[in-house]
Amino acid sequence: MQKITHKKNRRSGKWLLITLVIFALALLLAYFGRFSLGNGKDNGAGNDTSASTTTETENQKKEADNTTIAIRIKAEKVFWQEEEISLEILTHKLSELEQGKSTIRLIDDGATLGTYEEAEKALSNSGHPFTKVDMIKK
Repeated sequence: MQKITHKKNRRSGKWLLITLVIFALALLLAYFGRFSLGNGKDNGAGNDTSASTTTETENQKKEADNTTIAIRIKAEKVFWQEEEISLEILTHKLSELEQGKSTIRLIDDGATLGTYEEAEKALSNSGHPFTKVDMIKK
């Protein structure tokens, strides 16, 4: 009976040793980045991905916040993002915009001089930076 018990102990000891070696290899591979237990971005430099995640989130917010607004002047009509508005409403909309959050394009699409100058004046008075675009080819 002692021989049988002795063989069982050897067998269980071998399996325990093999299991520990496999586990240790898996940990080493994970540590050196050859076998990823996470999202695949860990190259053995640690698991701190909070900084890169924060930066990505901030960039997405900036892109979402920074919108391009097209103010198009055609003849005597003013269009805000393709919606016809008056010069008074243009002034009001510009006053509601948060500074630095939008890119504004003033588009001359065959505008009359008076209407274009009034829209340009409203933009200048608002303090928002804007670019001028001439749709008419000269």
